[in-house]
Amino acid sequence: MLGAVMAVTIISTALSPELPASYQMDVRLDTSEHKIHASERIVFLNPTEDSLNQVCFHLYPNAFRDTSSVLARLDAQAGEYILSGDKAELTVSNITIDGAGLDPGAVTESGTLLYLAIPSPLAPRDTVVISLDFELTIPRKALRFGYNGRGNYILSHWHPILCGYQDGRLVDNEYYPLSEFFSNLSNYDVSLEIPPDFSVGSTGELTLTNKDSSRAVWRAVADTVIDFAFACGPAFQVFQLDTLGIKFRYMLNGENEKFLQTVDNATKYSLAYCSERLFKYPYPTFTLVDSDIGAQGMELPGMNIISFPGGRLKSAADPILWFIIAHEVAHEWFYGAIASNEAEEPWLDEGLSTYMAARIIEMQHDSLQSITILGYTIPINTLDRLFAIMGKAEWPLNLKSWEYPDDFAYSAAVYFRASSVLQTLEQMVGRAAFDSALGGYANKYRFGHPTTAGFQSSMETGLGIDLDSFFAQFIAGTARVDYAIRNLEYKSIAKGDMVSDRGYKITVTVGREFEGILPQKIEIGLNDGAVIDTIWDGAARTAIFEFDANSRPDYARIGYGEGPYALDENLANNSIYLKSFGSRLLTFEWDAVFALELLLTLLL
Repeated sequence: MLGAVMAVTIISTALSPELPASYQMDVRLDTSEHKIHASERIVFLNPTEDSLNQVCFHLYPNAFRDTSSVLARLDAQAGEYILSGDKAELTVSNITIDGAGLDPGAVTESGTLLYLAIPSPLAPRDTVVISLDFELTIPRKALRFGYNGRGNYILSHWHPILCGYQDGRLVDNEYYPLSEFFSNLSNYDVSLEIPPDFSVGSTGELTLTNKDSSRAVWRAVADTVIDFAFACGPAFQVFQLDTLGIKFRYMLNGENEKFLQTVDNATKYSLAYCSERLFKYPYPTFTLVDSDIGAQGMELPGMNIISFPGGRLKSAADPILWFIIAHEVAHEWFYGAIASNEAEEPWLDEGLSTYMAARIIEMQHDSLQSITILGYTIPINTLDRLFAIMGKAEWPLNLKSWEYPDDFAYSAAVYFRASSVLQTLEQMVGRAAFDSALGGYANKYRFGHPTTAGFQSSMETGLGIDLDSFFAQFIAGTARVDYAIRNLEYKSIAKGDMVSDRGYKITVTVGREFEGILPQKIEIGLNDGAVIDTIWDGAARTAIFEFDANSRPDYARIGYGEGPYALDENLANNSIYLKSFGSRLLTFEWDAVFALELLLTLLL
């Protein structure tokens, strides 16, 4: 125990009227041993309609304790970390519930989960106070937390955190290689004791409360967040800016200070864009940390961790940073404030964040919409589609994260195909209608932990249409899409006695090459500049349409009206032009898999 802890109560706030938990932590970072010594006190409110006999905590760092963990057994890289000595361990002691100690049989640790039996059943809406001490051994650059050679620390998913409840059900999944994180929204009041020369950034609002030659003590207070994270170290350069009613803190390594303006522009634009289309960013602070610990980008409550591009990608740093930041900022809604279940329905977060990032990039100057590598200019948003096509829709979007067989299958589905599915729905209904419905979903489930069923229901209400078939095909199913103009021909017909009094009978043959069914607009462009069109439900494998016109056709094309759907895998067969050779003699199909392999060859 590190000393007295102030009383914690369930707090009702303007953000969320009632929260299942409030945490107070007293934390000391020991840099000599790379350990954290801490106490934690939690007021837990039973959010279900049933009496509870136990509570459960995630101890995520214990996935890196030894090679027996689920994570280490299924992820070779994690196993290598552990075998090389980069171990983590989170140990819990001195547990009390409402001030009383627990019998040994009341404490059960299983993998990365800790179950505590409650002495007497906890009725719905009743509370208990859980107190404990914990010690964390911090590894060097593990999957999403650790320290690096500069002496900087990233602490995410690092403390004992209560497993969340969704629709009254305890979500107590293990830490799998592909799974991310879910918990209920809570309040945090955290005291952080760190070396005096360390900079710090965290979830919530930070205040320096004490500093001398041996230590600095910071207080972080966060309201209605799903977790608490912090970063600190001696090598960060900290830039603080107040804009949009938000206190921004950028913690950059020295060599990346030159990107401060890019980081600031991308962060503020992305926050403003999502605020306008979803709901206003609900927190008073936002922190962005430059670190090589973790993935290319990592979302945390009110906080993003990003890795700056290097190697051959360094020359394209600005557009890559824009894309990474746009994606991670969008998470602040879908992962953070809407708080869907990233572990069990990852597409609801990753797919929507990827979609929003594509929308943000689409709004930028041409120089930020593409990257140039070895002389090749590659539109960033095209890469999403290529990865989706390369995945060949082998796996549905609505699987649990650990049900995907590998990282590529997971990414191709929950990031890229999900984004293409959302783009396709937008193309079907129109951007204005889609934005209105998506905004309705966001506001309905603000701090709400929605499911796929909730997303479908909300979008149906907003759009005024039934989406059962669409979701069955493209969310729960693996339908692929390819529509083609198979043939375009015409013949001259007499319309009267005069030689000049003639018209044209135009015949268009269209086809559905895959199982996916989407409504299609068939458009004929005429030589005199006129355009004629019709709507096809897209259900038949082959359909023939005839048109009467006063001018011969120049082209025929199929799609949603302004082009092919995002899910349409072969864009080369969506049109035929008759200006050359009188008919299409050759179809050139660009193989997306080949294109992607070529790109990866260039990058790697």
